[in-house]
Amino acid sequence: MGVLPAPGRHRRRRAADEALRRPRARLRALPPPQGRHAAGGRAARGGGGADGPGARPGRAAGGGARRPDVDAGAHAGEGPAAAVRGRQGGAGVGAVRRGGGGLPGAVRLRTCSEDRRDYILHPPSGESLDAASEATVRALRDRHGGRWDAQLVISDGLDPRSLMDEGHLSPFLARLRAELDATGWRVAPEVLVVKHGRVRAGYQVGRLLFGAEGDLRPRALVHVIGERPGSGHHAFSAYLTAPDADTWAKPGAVDHDRTRLIAGISDTSVRPEDAAVEAARMLGEARTSITPWVSGVGLAAGVLP
Repeated sequence: MGVLPAPGRHRRRRAADEALRRPRARLRALPPPQGRHAAGGRAARGGGGADGPGARPGRAAGGGARRPDVDAGAHAGEGPAAAVRGRQGGAGVGAVRRGGGGLPGAVRLRTCSEDRRDYILHPPSGESLDAASEATVRALRDRHGGRWDAQLVISDGLDPRSLMDEGHLSPFLARLRAELDATGWRVAPEVLVVKHGRVRAGYQVGRLLFGAEGDLRPRALVHVIGERPGSGHHAFSAYLTAPDADTWAKPGAVDHDRTRLIAGISDTSVRPEDAAVEAARMLGEARTSITPWVSGVGLAAGVLP
């Protein structure tokens, strides 16, 4: 479905990642910043280039590849929301931390994971929203008033970098919205950004947003999650779930056996635009099919983010 780029690009990314795994102590040996990078300069205030004191930790000195985070969860909550505006509007990823800009229409949620360590060591903690987030989703349902039948959800997953790399999340979401609109889905304007979220957290969102006993009209949820790192592609996956509202209403009725998966989405693997077209095609079939998506074989729980 995607077209692999020239091998040289993949090697450069891998080489950059290897270089950036060197101990951070080496950075402290650099001489004091001079000129525009000195204290009081534009970079020192956080608006400078990637190699200045104000540079965002996720980007390597001199620009280019991103550093594998020592604390993988340091920016996990802001990463997805920062990605789109930072690439499209030029406001930069720092705008999210200041409360302005970021992913347009982003609604912040979080799971019951206390922190990144809890998320990694206790997977069930990332499968349920915390109480405040549940209330937020219920309020969003009331505000929607049944106008929308499709919802986009983004979770940091096991590799937030996959959502922050240039050319990943932004083109996927833009193309997906256009394709879903063209196939008759009414996509909610908000994007739900879940910190420390796993696949089943998306099912809970769907139940809270769409569940309605006796309503047999389909409701779609697209859950974008960073994949397990290690492939060198910084890839993310899209989990597609589209049962009717009556099924969404039943606790536990929606699980991995009702979900389709597009994996390996990256600018060096399955191109985001191609993945979006395929996702819309699959959801278009679900919208018109009289047979529900039930595979009979659930996705392997051991490999889900």
